Parts: sequence; structure tokens; C-alpha cells
Amino acid sequence: MCVQILNTVGLSLNIVGVAVLFWRAFPQPTFEEGVGLQMEDNTPVGGGQTATQRAACVRAQRASYACWSKFGLGLVIAGWLFQLWATWAT
Repeated sequence: MCVQILNTVGLSLNIVGVAVLFWRAFPQPTFEEGVGLQMEDNTPVGGGQTATQRAACVRAQRASYACWSKFGLGLVIAGWLFQLWATWAT
């Protein structure tokens, strides 16, 4: 395979991976589930949500950030591997 193509694919994967990390994985908000010690599970916390519903939203947000950060890091590693392959393919 042509060295220039391998390098181009590697650089493209790297830039897309970094963009994913920048827009979807950083900065991570605080993922505290508890609203306060005096709150019961069905206590309204604002926005029409209860403490239980808010904790569920926080868990879903945490899972989304974890998924996107792993995906972005995977793209960066794949781009690095393509560039390494291009280096040793000559």
C-alpha cells in the first residue's frame, strides 16, 4: 500500500479522534448522583425532576461520556498505528 495513503488515513483518524475527544469527552462535568442528604427519592429538585430521575440522568450522561471518550481514543490509536505502518512499509 502507498505510504502517502497510509499516512493520510492515519492523520485523518487522528484529527477525527481528537475532535471527538474535544467535543464529546472533555471537559467532564461532575457526576455526583446525590442531590443532598435531606432529599428523599421522590423530592422535586427542579425542572420537574425528582432526585431519583436526576440520578438516572446523571448515570446516562456518565455512560455517554465514557463511550465517546473510548471511541475518540480508539480513533487516535488507530491513526497512530496507520502512521507506524506507513513508517515501516517503506
